[in-house]
Amino acid sequence: MDRYLLCAVKIGTDTISQITSETFSQQVTELLAADTVGLYNRAAAVDKIMEGGSFTTQMCKTALAAVGTTPVNLATSNAVFYFAKVEEGGGLVAAGAATITMAKGTCVWKSLSAPADGAASVTYEVQAISADGDAAGAVLATGVAMPTIATAELWVVGAGLQSLEIDSGMRIKTDRQGGTVYPTLSSVQLPIQPEIRTVKSGAGALGASGTDDAVTITEATDGGGRGDDITFTWNQATEHVETMGPDTSYRILPTFDGTNVPIVITGIA
Repeated sequence: MDRYLLCAVKIGTDTISQITSETFSQQVTELLAADTVGLYNRAAAVDKIMEGGSFTTQMCKTALAAVGTTPVNLATSNAVFYFAKVEEGGGLVAAGAATITMAKGTCVWKSLSAPADGAASVTYEVQAISADGDAAGAVLATGVAMPTIATAELWVVGAGLQSLEIDSGMRIKTDRQGGTVYPTLSSVQLPIQPEIRTVKSGAGALGASGTDDAVTITEATDGGGRGDDITFTWNQATEHVETMGPDTSYRILPTFDGTNVPIVITGIA
């Protein structure tokens, strides 16, 4: 029996590890032919197959530099999921990885979570599409060498915040042609509406609307220090207090100001 663990995801030339959760699935919808004079279905066929997945990583800077506020076209930057093969005794087989490659489709940043205690993480959605509607958009290979990871990253919620949650508002939509099994077009559902939720100590102003505000996550460096920030800035938004007590929670809805995307990310270059 073989066992595999997702160890990394490559988007174009960027390799992302420190994966804390992942899913990859083929969602199959069947057609069934009922035998109206009997007890059982007489035939089963495939109507459509959706291939894709999601993953969460602690490598916030590397991941956001690869896929940030702009969706990535996988025809330009392929997505490759690496699954490390576990050998008997608990080690990993260096050249025994399995990969799933998606050469067409879309990858989007879904969310960021920075709790009061613990490391920050970012979550992504990936959807494969077919070149012709008949061939699978995700291709499996085995016996592959595992990728090389240059460095590790840890990030925590930034100064002045108790916690931070960002929903990018980006979700993937797929379409398929009649008579085909796999989707042949993927895009982002419109309109895109980001949402930011923060918790701060102390009381806040009720019903406030603001401009040119920002929140951060901060690098946690070796030895207990703090390093650079990744900053999420919005130029136009509706902001309001949701709950108030010893801490105050805020809900912020950034919108397009006519020039910049609703959330601008800096500190990832």
